[in-house]
Amino acid sequence: MTTAPLSPATVRAVAVPANRPTGGGAGTVVLDPVRIFKQYKFVLAIAVVLGAVVGFGAYLVLRQVAPEYQATVLYEALPPTSSVREEAIAQNREELERYILTQVFLMTSDRVLREAIKSGDVAKTNWAQQFLDPSGRILESDALRAVKKMASSRPRTGTYILQLTVNTPIAADAAVLANSIHSAYFADLGSSGTAASIERLEPLSRTKGQLVQNVQNSDASMRRIMAQFKIEDNGGIGSSESVEIGQLQPRIVELVARVESLKVRVSRLRAAASGEGGVIQYNDDQRETADRDPLVLNARQRINDYSINDASLRDRGLLETHPDRVRNRSFWEAAKVELGRTREEVLRKLYDSELEQSQQALKSSESEKLELDRKLEIAKNRRAETAQAQIDLAALRDQRAISVTELASVQRALDSIQEIDQLRKAERVGRMRRIQNAQTPDQLFFPRWQTLIPTGVVLLSGLTLGLVVLRELLDHRVRTPSDITAIPRLKLIGIIPILSEDPTRPATVETAFRDAPTGAISEAFRQIRGPVLKRMQNAGYKTLLVISGSPQSGATTTVANLAMGAAASDLRVLMIDGNLRRPGLHKVFKLAEGPGLGDLLAKKVDFAAAVQQTSTSNLHLLAAGTASTRNLPERLSSESMSHLLAEAREKYDFIFIDSAPALIAGDGIALANRCDASILVVKAYSEKRGLIARVRDQLTDSKAEFFGVVVNAVRHSAGGYLKKNIKAAYDYQTTTS
Repeated sequence: MTTAPLSPATVRAVAVPANRPTGGGAGTVVLDPVRIFKQYKFVLAIAVVLGAVVGFGAYLVLRQVAPEYQATVLYEALPPTSSVREEAIAQNREELERYILTQVFLMTSDRVLREAIKSGDVAKTNWAQQFLDPSGRILESDALRAVKKMASSRPRTGTYILQLTVNTPIAADAAVLANSIHSAYFADLGSSGTAASIERLEPLSRTKGQLVQNVQNSDASMRRIMAQFKIEDNGGIGSSESVEIGQLQPRIVELVARVESLKVRVSRLRAAASGEGGVIQYNDDQRETADRDPLVLNARQRINDYSINDASLRDRGLLETHPDRVRNRSFWEAAKVELGRTREEVLRKLYDSELEQSQQALKSSESEKLELDRKLEIAKNRRAETAQAQIDLAALRDQRAISVTELASVQRALDSIQEIDQLRKAERVGRMRRIQNAQTPDQLFFPRWQTLIPTGVVLLSGLTLGLVVLRELLDHRVRTPSDITAIPRLKLIGIIPILSEDPTRPATVETAFRDAPTGAISEAFRQIRGPVLKRMQNAGYKTLLVISGSPQSGATTTVANLAMGAAASDLRVLMIDGNLRRPGLHKVFKLAEGPGLGDLLAKKVDFAAAVQQTSTSNLHLLAAGTASTRNLPERLSSESMSHLLAEAREKYDFIFIDSAPALIAGDGIALANRCDASILVVKAYSEKRGLIARVRDQLTDSKAEFFGVVVNAVRHSAGGYLKKNIKAAYDYQTTTS
């Protein structure tokens, strides 16, 4: 399989990527716990064993030098409750916690410890013998300083339990001292409790008397109010007054309307008499009533009779001038006049009567309204007074309830004081109850092997692990592939296991692909060859520079094996030994040192004469050249080198170029500016990340596209599953079905 050669212009256009990033550090240190454990597991195991030995040794030494026995007295702090009636008093949790802390302090106070030292039992202990003066008395100041170091007290977390502990070198002395301190503490607590009880009793008694008087005064005031206003305990507020007010208000509203109506009527009647000329203007109702009056009716009847008589005289033929008719007409006119006078008199009587009745009714209604208003006001006042009385009564009830509650609280406090005074006995004083006395300890409190051995293991293994981690952090060498990926802008192409990890045991790593094709090293180069060649073919690249960071990193090995792998794929491959300072490819393939690259650049031979055929088909070598022509490495950056590579591109599918290490010389960077692509080979546990980052920047800034890094000589102890993977791959290839 061959590829069509590209023109130099096309190669240059493809090979120089735009906007190459520059700079960048070596990255942060990546700690792999699995790798660290595998690499240092024997060291950590030894540290664990040594830690256990050290812990046990410390236990044996301390047991003889500084043994300690501990005796403990346990107490329970009780809330201020009545133990006789089991009636609990509300108690603030914070107050109880403060009380516990106060008792913790008092248990080991100087006053209590000094009294404990004076105990006859303490004087008999072995511990006390060191503080006896010639007269046999204990030196209190020295003994007090010593016992303060041995005695301690503290509350147990999450409980109301307190503990008093004493540590001594002799078991019996611990119990005696602990019980003596307990006796002194309870004696002090009892005396201070008695004084406190007496101090609290007198003000509580005065408060009780005052509260009893307040309750009695409230009861008397309540009875007086209820009797005065006739209020029952369950009665409503002003119920009878409310009923009366409900009855009076509609009547008053009715009277108001009636008074207004009468006022309008009287005003209208008076206005009728104030017309022009003093003539009263009667209304239609008055006129109709007057027309029905008997006097008016009689007057009208007489007028009618005279009219009928005049008609009868006329029918008889009497003329109007006839005396009878004249006389009849005069009576007729007189009757008409009498009718008007009589009607006027009747109307006037009706008017006067109606006016007088209206005025009397108005006066009566106004008087009745005033009386109802007075009754309504009285009822409202009574209801307000009753309501206020109910409010006062409720306030008195509330005040009495408060006084009763406070009285009960004071009484419980008095009862508690009396009960505390009665509870002064061996197991309890006041709110402190002893739940366990000090017993002679039957085993050491310190040292304990159960504690010292794990402590020794933890301390020594922790110190060892810390040193390991510190060493890992300070070690800047590349050891694992993860160290490569931690460097910014650096891609890992592949890893090559160290020669000792290959089960096939090839003679040399440089020809592992040829000598041990089923080995782990060969397979590793196959995995590198595939993506590298594919990337070069896709980009139209033919020349690949292989450069190492430092000497003996494996650049020559990588060139030889990649070239043999490519040639095995039916590709025409040329290897160029560009390491003019210490060439090695001709030794790998057992060929002549020259003529070669130096001779070709010095123009002493042509290309065909300088290229040598290796024992591998399709694989040729352009060696470094004779020693006399290799003394000018500057020729690697000359135009002759460019022409050489252009000629090689026309004849070969791929050209692999070896170069001097970047740490030694700049030859590799010079070649990178004339090649299509480049890769960096680093050796595990050899190159440092700073060097790799610097070479990365140099290669990235060159014309060749930088593919990434190959890590050589990787050990399975560096972490991961390298050894298992190698064995599995080898077994798969060598096992027959």
